[in-house]
Amino acid sequence: MAYRFKLDEPLQMGFRRICAEQIDRALAELRSVDDPGQAVHSARKSIKRLRAVLRLVRPALGDKSYANENAWLRDTAALLSGARDAEILLETAIKLASFEPHVENRSTHKLKSLLATHFAQLDRTGESAARAEAARRLEAARTRFSRIKLSPDDFDSVWRGLEQNMRHSRTAFEAAYSDPTDEAFHDWRKTVQRHWRHMALLSRAWPDLAAARVTAARQLSQILGDDHDLAVLKLYVAKAPPIGLTKINCREIAMRAVRRQNELRALAHPRGVRLLAESANGIGRRFAIYWKSAKEMRAAEAGANEAEAE
Repeated sequence: MAYRFKLDEPLQMGFRRICAEQIDRALAELRSVDDPGQAVHSARKSIKRLRAVLRLVRPALGDKSYANENAWLRDTAALLSGARDAEILLETAIKLASFEPHVENRSTHKLKSLLATHFAQLDRTGESAARAEAARRLEAARTRFSRIKLSPDDFDSVWRGLEQNMRHSRTAFEAAYSDPTDEAFHDWRKTVQRHWRHMALLSRAWPDLAAARVTAARQLSQILGDDHDLAVLKLYVAKAPPIGLTKINCREIAMRAVRRQNELRALAHPRGVRLLAESANGIGRRFAIYWKSAKEMRAAEAGANEAEAE
């Protein structure tokens, strides 16, 4: 089933359906034996979708319940982070080694080689147990989510949730460019990720428009994701570099990473301006109107079809 609400179902019913679908997808991936790495990656994406829908219905869920369920999912995802984090480090080093090909980059190539060796030699004995524990927690989440009651059980809560995330994103965007720390850009990235998932969830309101915003937010999220991966790589090199890197190597890698981050942040800025041009209240009101209109269009079309059939 698609990751979206239906026009003709109550909010609570749609919420439970979407959550059950994403949990089932994650469980199927975790129990797959074909490609454990890809399975973990796909399961983590399903958990992110679950956290996004939680955030969207937060006004109807309540802050306490939201915090409890979100923490349960966050801790479940953390069980699956080990090997994936090492893989991302390697992928980031490979990308960084190809950045500025006209500039001497022996240090980044050295890092890439060392991380490739480290990744190949990882002890993966605990990964199976971690996947099993994550699956157990997801089974428990299935039960927990099936009992959740949203109040009020209507889409007014959703529009408030959409507005809240947009407001957070606009604030985080301004904070990131006024004080450009790695943490500030990561905070902004999380709100952008949630927004494109929220657009997917509400795509029935106006499919073409929602799809355009999904594409724009995903592209921006990917740029900010590359920025965050470089931040993680810088921290790794500063705190626990692999044996074989000198201090000069580490300094050169950090400088190259910062130059690439500056480039990525320049690319992200106009995309952020465009995505966040509308006020939070404006987008909430607009999607409420789109949703109501979409329901009315569907009802009118159904009535016309019935009349034609008579």
